[in-house]
Amino acid sequence: MKKYFKVIICFIGLVCAMILILGISFSYITNYKKVTIDTSNSPDGKHELVLQAIGEPKFPFGSASGRLVLMEEKDKIAQADFELRNDGGSITSNCWIVTWYENYVKVILSGEEQFDEQIILNFDGTVDMKQLPDTEVAEQENDTSVEYTTKPDSIDLGESNQKNITEQVDKAKKAESWTMDESNGTMYFFLDEQNGWRLVVVDAAAGSRFYVMERTADGGDTWERINEDPFDNQAGVAEGVMFLDDNFGIAGLAGASQSHSTLYITKDGGRSFGEIKLPMSTVTELPESAKEYGFTVEDYDYLNMPQIGATTLIIMVTTDKGENDGIVFESEDGGDTWKYRGVTQN
Repeated sequence: MKKYFKVIICFIGLVCAMILILGISFSYITNYKKVTIDTSNSPDGKHELVLQAIGEPKFPFGSASGRLVLMEEKDKIAQADFELRNDGGSITSNCWIVTWYENYVKVILSGEEQFDEQIILNFDGTVDMKQLPDTEVAEQENDTSVEYTTKPDSIDLGESNQKNITEQVDKAKKAESWTMDESNGTMYFFLDEQNGWRLVVVDAAAGSRFYVMERTADGGDTWERINEDPFDNQAGVAEGVMFLDDNFGIAGLAGASQSHSTLYITKDGGRSFGEIKLPMSTVTELPESAKEYGFTVEDYDYLNMPQIGATTLIIMVTTDKGENDGIVFESEDGGDTWKYRGVTQN
């Protein structure tokens, strides 16, 4: 009888322990588990903003807890927690609009049951938060100083804006490669003192941007829009733009997470672009690091901007931006065809 009683007690204890473990697990998932929803990178690639959901929305139609984390390289420099009232909905990549500036990043959070909320994370680690009344939201949507939310056609080129453009043009002319206007994401490239191109942001969402291409033949005094959609309706972050002469050029577009990218080639001065397709099926070797991390050829999908040889173009394909181990392709006919040339690794 005593043995039977002990078995019953042990069974009850085991059931209670299982219930306790399940309860703790459920509480962690619903209240504390952090999930990365989306990321956005600064135009210069030095900073990354991470949008996280914490737990699940409060049942049945409560708010959802979230967090913004600002990173500088691998270090966290600022953090902001928030509550999103979205009729019981979860936090998604559609709930935020990110705007990068020289010294800070601004986020607008939108939910169905709240005024928009503005959060500014400064690169010095400080954070400013406030709710935006409808009138202020409308004013910001029409504010020409707010990048990525206004169309260039509607921008009033005031004195300060024109001064900035002049400074950016001068900087681009002196540079050996493309340059980025960190205030609005525009990317410039000048072939010489007179001929230049720029990729101008016309719209953005969730860290990705849409661009148009403009060209100048008078040193930047005037600009002509020559291509309304250089990246074939794809959104992302411009990786680079370069021209070897008045007609031949290459532009790159990376995903918002910068884990993949695509290169586009033009032979008519930027008026039309075609995607560069590399013969990945011909790859016979991967870098040694592929075994260590379990990579397959499909994981190599970040096409770095090409290196220019004496008579060739060389593209290195990596798994992410900034990686040194990659697959090498070469073109000897101006980008018409590409051949696999092996791997490069440290």
